[in-house]
Amino acid sequence: MSSFLFTPLGKIRLGKPGEKPEFSRPTWIAMLFSAGMGIGLVFWGAAEPISHYAVSSPTLETGTDQAIKDAMRFTFFHWGVHAWAIYGIVALVLAYFNFRHDKMGLISATLHPLFGKSMEGNFGRLIDVLAVIATVIGVATTLGFGAVQINGGLSFLFDMPTSFYAADHHFYRNRFVYDLCMDRPWKRNQDFK
Repeated sequence: MSSFLFTPLGKIRLGKPGEKPEFSRPTWIAMLFSAGMGIGLVFWGAAEPISHYAVSSPTLETGTDQAIKDAMRFTFFHWGVHAWAIYGIVALVLAYFNFRHDKMGLISATLHPLFGKSMEGNFGRLIDVLAVIATVIGVATTLGFGAVQINGGLSFLFDMPTSFYAADHHFYRNRFVYDLCMDRPWKRNQDFK
């Protein structure tokens, strides 16, 4: 990823030549943080180092000074530059083919230069279906973690019950708020100039 910053590849626009970006840089950063990591970073950013320190240290005994250092090292590895690089590469490839070459925003479209016309047939559709399934599973897992986290926090603060039904209620409440936000025009929701 960093090679894009320091080579001529970093000068390639993701849109047509001469086009200006639709969103400002702060808006893009806000969208990256909200879409890229979401509740995973909020939950596991705190839970993972505590777990590595107190429950199961990856390298040494739990509860030691070295366990604290190892816990933070593993957490930075899981949630730091490495994770962002994976998201960034996929996003750049999709954006390049979508905005520069007017291809559909599909994984199969990004693989067309490698596999040719086979991406236009059943093989391409299979890859797109697998990508959608993987995305749905990832989003569902994230929303599930978020609902359980909200349920646990409310239980701790207000002595509310923790149950599947309570977590389910939080999930649907979050979904309702999401739907309300997305009902507004995109530009008005997202542009932080």
